[in-house]
Amino acid sequence: MSDQQVIPTGEGSWSAARQAVLITLAFVAVRLVANPFIGLGVDESYTVSISREWALSYFDHPPLHQWIAHYVALAFGETVWVRLPFVLLFALTGWLMFGLTRDLFGAQAGLIALFALNVSPFFLASGGGWVTPDGPLLFCLAAAAWTLARLFLSPTDRRGAWMPWLLAGVLLVHQPIFVLTQFLIARGRQRQAALVSIVFTLGQPGALGDPRLGRRDLGGGVLD
Repeated sequence: MSDQQVIPTGEGSWSAARQAVLITLAFVAVRLVANPFIGLGVDESYTVSISREWALSYFDHPPLHQWIAHYVALAFGETVWVRLPFVLLFALTGWLMFGLTRDLFGAQAGLIALFALNVSPFFLASGGGWVTPDGPLLFCLAAAAWTLARLFLSPTDRRGAWMPWLLAGVLLVHQPIFVLTQFLIARGRQRQAALVSIVFTLGQPGALGDPRLGRRDLGGGVLD
């Protein structure tokens, strides 16, 4: 085996890409057809309700999926169709998973990975299209992994290598407060994590004057 793996190209790769597109579209269709028959879950209803007012941060989860829910609700109302961008986002995540696995292990492995990702119960339902933090998180992690894989496996001019590294860094810390608090919790530093959560919670407009803001709310981002 050579020291440097070459990313596969050619007719076989294009054929696998077409199959990947068909698999992705099929699962998107399944989710969209099933969507009107499945009401918003508890977490989804909570997310949609607190995202009515746009803010830089919220009491528990990172804000990216709540920003998405905010703007989609303005367009489609607070209905099950607020899930639409999350379904499309997971379709892109699946494509990234296919591309990453194809580059590392071949086209057939990429198709298997794509199908297995979509057909697994969790990702077929909530992880693959519900209004949760999983959608943006999975997309950014998959995009970062593929970016790094292509950086390591493809011949790249060192002078232009800074752009993939920058892109991977942005994708990995797309929600830096989430990453920081989870890192502190993992290291057993709950107090420091709580402090980070409190600081960014108090950064919301009017938070200090809100009588509903109690100790439980301040710790919500850490305990959730």
